[in-house]
This record gives sequence, structure tokens and C-alpha cells, in this order.
Amino acid sequence: LYSRNKDRQHVSSSWCLHVHDILGRLYRIIHYTIQLPNIKDPELKAEVLSSLSRECHHSVDLRVKWYQALANFHQQCGNWEEVGQCKIFISLLIASFLIKKGDTDTSYLPQSNEVCKLVCPNIIYELPISPDSIYETVSILFHEKGYMDTIHDGIEAMVKANMFEEALELLSILFDLHRATGTFSKLIVLGKMMCDLADKAGKAVESNTRMFYNYY
Repeated sequence: LYSRNKDRQHVSSSWCLHVHDILGRLYRIIHYTIQLPNIKDPELKAEVLSSLSRECHHSVDLRVKWYQALANFHQQCGNWEEVGQCKIFISLLIASFLIKKGDTDTSYLPQSNEVCKLVCPNIIYELPISPDSIYETVSILFHEKGYMDTIHDGIEAMVKANMFEEALELLSILFDLHRATGTFSKLIVLGKMMCDLADKAGKAVESNTRMFYNYY
């Protein structure tokens, strides 16, 4: 009898903590959402958008939507490196969803966030997606094409930021994907892009005129 009561107390305590966590998260999401339109400081606005994505860790679709909002905001400000960083976060969330969903062969997708840590060091602190995320209704972005298009967007943003080395790192991810899936026609295109980016990176290093502004 004592054992049963103890188990009930443990379940009750765990349930209360879970409810408390949900309510706290909902309060913060509502608070941030109300606060957002009135924020004038760009760095604070970027931080709030990032916080909203983290608070929505129960929903992979919402996480992607808030990161997309953050990418759009950085694009308006001309912060192209930060746009590229957001695209990396989005692409890895898409990849994680497809891997957990397991509807098709996903062995060619990044199996860990570690793949992009050279380009985006903070990616290793990103929370894994919720196991229940695979049951939610998600946007059309969550498929192989959406993943590749997002990586391409990240590459374009890094090029605009003159971050040619980072663009090459992202391009190598797509190169590995197309090599694994046998899409050789796309490998030819990527090969030409790699040569072009490598040439730009070499010239940029030689000229030593780049200035970097990191927000991450």
C-alpha cells in the first residue's frame, strides 16, 4: 500500500511539473509575441525571435517558422551571414524531421548537427526535435526538395556576406547528398560552383579586405 501511494505521488509530482513547464512556456510565448511589434532595437528583436523558436521546441513546424521570421528580419537589415545561419538551423530541423519520420531512405541526410558546427558553432546547442513532432501537420518545406532549397538559400546568403569558406562547407553537404543518391547531373553543376567559390575564397584571403560581423 505504501509503495502504491509513493508511486501515485511520484506520478502526480511529475504531472504537475509537466503542466508547470507547459504553462510557463505558453506565458513566455505570449509575452514575446505581444512584445515583438514594439521592439525597435534590431539586436533585441533578433534575440526575441530566436527565443520564440526555442520556446516552441514541442513543434518542429513552429520552430522553423520562427527561424524563417528571424531570417527575413536579418535579410531586411542586410545581415547576410545571419540569414545563412538561420537557413542552416532550418535545414537541420527539416533533416531531423525526415530522419525521425523514416518514410524514405534518409542515410544521405546529416545524422547530427555536428556536420555544420564549423559554419554555425551554436548549432550543437540546438534542442533535438520532439519525438511527437513526426505526428504533427507540417508545411511543404518538410521534404527533400525543401531541405535542398534551404541549403541553397544558405549558400547564397553566405556568398552575399563574402563568407565563401562557409558557403563551400554548405556546398559540400549538397555534394555528398547528390553523390549518395547518384544525381550526377547536379554534381556537375555543384562542381562548377565549388571551383567558383574556391576562387573567390582564395582572392578574398589574399586581399585581406573582409570585415566580419558575427551575431551568433
